[in-house]
Amino acid sequence: MTERGMAEIIPFPLQSRTGPAEHLERALVGLKAALAEQSAAVAAWRTQLEGLRLGLGALRRSLEDQNTRLGTPKQGVAELHAQACRLQVWADGVLAVEAVSPDRCR
Repeated sequence: MTERGMAEIIPFPLQSRTGPAEHLERALVGLKAALAEQSAAVAAWRTQLEGLRLGLGALRRSLEDQNTRLGTPKQGVAELHAQACRLQVWADGVLAVEAVSPDRCR
């Protein structure tokens, strides 16, 4: 068998015989497709950004509610602490009086 019979001959592609107008038309089609993709990406980004804005707003409200709820016990604890301090001062005073009381000397 000859070499030619064993090999597959692949023809070279024909060169495009289009002019500058056709090249520009294809480039314009590509640019329009890229612009459409970019518009879709920006729209999706805006949608996600809006979702993030809503989520952060809900988180802010939740934190404000939590802060309000924690403020009430904090005030109560401060009042109880002040009352405990007054009771301690009163008890110290009572103990001091009883220590020097004439009834204790008998």
